[in-house]
Amino acid sequence: MKFGKLSDISKVDFALPKDRSFDLPVQREDGDFKLYVGAPSWGNRSWVGKVYPAKCTQRLYLQHYAKQFNTIELNSVYYGTPKAETIAKWSSMCGPEFRFSPKVSQYISHQKKLKDCEDAYRKFLDAMAGFGANLGPCFMTLPESFGLSQFEKLQDFVKMAAPMWPLAIELRAEEWFQEPLRKSLFALFAQYHLIPILTDVSGRRDMLHMRLTNSTVIVRFVGNELHETDYSRMDEWAERLAKWKQKGIKAVYFFLHQPEETLVPELANYLIEKTNLACGSNFPQIRFLDKAPEQGTLF
Repeated sequence: MKFGKLSDISKVDFALPKDRSFDLPVQREDGDFKLYVGAPSWGNRSWVGKVYPAKCTQRLYLQHYAKQFNTIELNSVYYGTPKAETIAKWSSMCGPEFRFSPKVSQYISHQKKLKDCEDAYRKFLDAMAGFGANLGPCFMTLPESFGLSQFEKLQDFVKMAAPMWPLAIELRAEEWFQEPLRKSLFALFAQYHLIPILTDVSGRRDMLHMRLTNSTVIVRFVGNELHETDYSRMDEWAERLAKWKQKGIKAVYFFLHQPEETLVPELANYLIEKTNLACGSNFPQIRFLDKAPEQGTLF
C-alpha cells in the first residue's frame, strides 16, 4: 500500500493517539475476543522455504497461507469479481476459522463513487457469499477526492449497505478528520454500526482517529521494512488491543503491509507474540520453516 508512505520517517511521531470514544452496539463477555492477522496477498514467492514448504507450487500457496495466517485482505476482487467456482475453490483450501475480507469493487467506490450503485453492491455481496462461513467483513477504500461535498451520498450508501453485511470503510480526504465534520461522520458510523478503518501509516497520522463504532475493528498497518519503529508500534498496538478486549471489542482484523511483502511474516509473528502476552491469549504464531527470527537480530 503506497498511500501515506514517506521516504523519510525520522520526524514522524508514531505514538498511538488516545482512544476518543467507544460507541459499541453490544458489550461482550471478557474472553470472547479473536485476533485475525493477515497480509494483502498470498502469492509471494519469497515465502517459499520460509513459511511455505520448499518447492511449493503456486496453486498451493493459498492452502499454506491459510495454515500460517487466519485472514486475508482480499484486494484482487477490487479489480474484478472471480467466477463462483474460483471463490468456492479458494474457500475449500482454508479451514473453518479462516476469514476472507474482500475489498469492494472499484466500480462502486471509485467509478460510481457510491452513486446509484445499489444493484452493483448487491451483486458484489451475492458473489462474496460464495465464501460461506469463511466470509469476514467487506471493506471499502474511498479516494482522497471523496470529501465533505459527498457526505449526503455517503449517508445514502451507508443506509442501504449497512444492513446487508458487516462493512468497513476507509476515508482518505483529510477534511473527514477535522471538526465539526468528524462528529457527524462518526455519529453516522455509530448509528449504522459500520466499522471505521484505522490506518496506521507514516504520512497520515490523522487516520488513526481512534473512534470505535463496532465490536469488530479493522487496522491497516503500513510498516517500513522492519525498521525498529515497526516493532515499537506493535508493542503499543498489543497493549491497546488488550485494553479494547476489556472494553468489549469482539474481533480485531490486523492487515499488515510492507514495502517488501517478504517481511510480513516476521512482523505478524511479533504482533501475535506481543498480543498473547498483553491479552493472556494463545493465538497461534507464524511457523518459520528455516529458523524463527530472534529479537536481538531484528534491529
